[in-house]
Amino acid sequence: MLLAVFSLVLSCVSPATVDSSVEIAEPVSLITWSECENSIGNHPCNLSAVNQFGQQENLYDYIGQPVIIDFSAAWCGPCRSAATDVQATQDIYSDVDLAYLTILIENRYGEPPSIADLEEWAEASGIIDAPVLGGSRENLNNDDPTQGWFLQGWPTFYFIDKDMTVRGYLRGYSAEALEEGIQTITE
Repeated sequence: MLLAVFSLVLSCVSPATVDSSVEIAEPVSLITWSECENSIGNHPCNLSAVNQFGQQENLYDYIGQPVIIDFSAAWCGPCRSAATDVQATQDIYSDVDLAYLTILIENRYGEPPSIADLEEWAEASGIIDAPVLGGSRENLNNDDPTQGWFLQGWPTFYFIDKDMTVRGYLRGYSAEALEEGIQTITE
């Protein structure tokens, strides 16, 4: 009897045979569109940049969440004013998982920002966990929305719904106008 129990225990820990006919499914992509355009009513093109923590982020990482993109420059006074509301805005809308992405296009000297510039922007603005991403003028294109984002003033905001469709655009900063834009992507 003891030998039978011992054999049973050994058979439970013996290596199993793997059935090679089992296929492992590829991950399902949430991207269902083949074309992108950074304009109202369209799916935006993916944007990839490094955040203030030195980590790579992609716009498409936020599929399923409403997103605000804030294009700002460190030398811009209205941009700095808007930045002081970023963390509070993201926190107020935490129940709908709002992602507030600041894309800092230029540092104080008109150059693409370094990680130190991104850290300084976040710290000076009271941003704790909302991403501050380093961009450049290469992210912008006023002639072709498939090649970049339209920008005619600082700051410029884009409102993207959870289905990754651009629903609105705001040039300049107004807390009331920003709130109206948020309502278009959170209702």
